[in-house]
Amino acid sequence: MRGFRCRSHQSPIDCVVRNLIDNLLVLAVLDSAQSGGSDSTPWFFSNEVVGATIGALLAAALTFVITRRATSNAVTQDNVLLSARLKEVEAELGLRDTELTEANTRITELAAVQDHYGHVRELLGKSIVVQEFEQPVLLLGPRFVGKSSLLAQWHAPWDRGPLAATRSHRRASVPVYDFRRPDAVPHFADPDVRTAVDVHLKLRVHDFPGELSAQASAIETARAETAELREKTGRNLGVVLVCMFDAAEAGTELREETVRYYNGDLFASIRTLVSHRDVDIQRLVIVFNKFDVLLAKRPGEPVEALLELCVESFSKTLQPLYGACNPERVCETVTVLDRDNLLRSQGATVVFGEVARGIVDAMSGSGAADRLMGEQRATTYMSRNF
Repeated sequence: MRGFRCRSHQSPIDCVVRNLIDNLLVLAVLDSAQSGGSDSTPWFFSNEVVGATIGALLAAALTFVITRRATSNAVTQDNVLLSARLKEVEAELGLRDTELTEANTRITELAAVQDHYGHVRELLGKSIVVQEFEQPVLLLGPRFVGKSSLLAQWHAPWDRGPLAATRSHRRASVPVYDFRRPDAVPHFADPDVRTAVDVHLKLRVHDFPGELSAQASAIETARAETAELREKTGRNLGVVLVCMFDAAEAGTELREETVRYYNGDLFASIRTLVSHRDVDIQRLVIVFNKFDVLLAKRPGEPVEALLELCVESFSKTLQPLYGACNPERVCETVTVLDRDNLLRSQGATVVFGEVARGIVDAMSGSGAADRLMGEQRATTYMSRNF
């Protein structure tokens, strides 16, 4: 018998089975040679127990070898499939690595953007938003009643140059009051950032010529200013009408020019415009200018009596405005507008306070105008006619 010899690639069990078979074949050949080539059965097959045992071992060995080869083939196929799948997974992992690298790069970029945005938000939070609101004011009246003089007192009191009569529609912006709102508001650049708001209140004063032909422009201005004011403030505000008279006409027959002016198209249509909501009258301020001339004509008479005389003398002239304005918004005052001697000038600040009262209270809070304007107030005798 030969000793067991195994190939390097064989498993121990395969080696034992193969060597067992080889040795049995060798024994069979040797036994045949010893018997002289007779047909006698080899000794190890003549014994039934030994033969059965050997047959069982051979059958088991063959079965194992066949099963082992089948299993090996299946394992080989599985290995091929697993190898292919491994390559796919490695490819997917490579793709994911690329995506991860790109994502990390993007995260770095976004982090830089976030830092910049945080700095911008910090600066926005420290900034101040400025809001401007202008109260439209229409100066009305015939020629030579002091409309331009009143505007000059508000707009440029230092100007001592000659004042020509108004030949065309003029506009001027007059500061009234600046304040900071108590509540922060969303910044227009980033609604998530709330910032402080400084509010500037102004008068936008329109000075119209005293001719009747200028009243059409006054009507269009009143309509346009009402619409713009509603849109900008979001409040039910309207224009302020300042109707000016020459106080020297009180107690006498009014000039024809005065009567014609206040019976013109503007005053004939004002109630219709108000009823159709095309125009809102925030305040009606009646100014009796040149009151010093009336005082000189009636020396010794009390100021209150002369004021009542002015109200009585001009009340019929203002009849077209009756019903067009809430009586609580009607007031009157007297003025002396002397541009050559400011010490003699009186009443311009009172008119200014009454004109600005509506927008100051609306934007800064009820009662703010009283705190700002002080105790000087216009009277309200004319309001009983409205």
